[in-house]
Amino acid sequence: MAAIALLSVRVMQGFIYWGGGSRRFIYAPQKLDPDAHTWLADKLQGAMPGALFGTDQAIAFLLQQFWLLYPAIILFSAAELIAGTALVLGLMTRLSALATIGFSIALMLIFGWQGGTCIDEWTMASCNLAMGATLMLAGSGAYSLDNVLLKRNPGLSTLSSSSLNFAFAWAKLTVTVGLLISTTSNSPPCGRGARSRARARAARWRGRPAGGWRQSPGSPR
Repeated sequence: MAAIALLSVRVMQGFIYWGGGSRRFIYAPQKLDPDAHTWLADKLQGAMPGALFGTDQAIAFLLQQFWLLYPAIILFSAAELIAGTALVLGLMTRLSALATIGFSIALMLIFGWQGGTCIDEWTMASCNLAMGATLMLAGSGAYSLDNVLLKRNPGLSTLSSSSLNFAFAWAKLTVTVGLLISTTSNSPPCGRGARSRARARAARWRGRPAGGWRQSPGSPR
């Protein structure tokens, strides 16, 4: 029963991230089009008022530097697709779970908590964080490619233990850095006033109107 439970958690977590990556590359590529109304970076601008630990500063910087923003979105989407596929197959499960934990923490920091306005992002990220932590600690289970490879080559168990130790070290580093940032951050509190200030600041840094990301046709990016 434990193997079946792990299988269900692993496949669901993998499908979520596979779906996020494949949707942008295959089903809805306009999300990666800076000139489209569904351009993914628009969600980043909307997330700024609730961003935690000074993450709004990083978002504003990315929105200003398109040469960094676009590759970052492509790499994030590709990482989601790869990690999701690996989890569905049960391949390098602990490493893939660690990646999804990183995605979840990043999303929770970016969107923060703005009440009902970001309920989808926050609850999704928190659930994915819990599932990722479960898979990182418990492994892939019996029904996985990892288990098949371990049966053929028991020496791989050492590599699995090393990856788990690396995961714990990475988690400690993440918490430490987060605490350091939180003590030095001057991030504004959530609320309607903070939302307006964040949008105005982002628009000023980008030199664009506060109403949105897109520019009028023919204007330089």
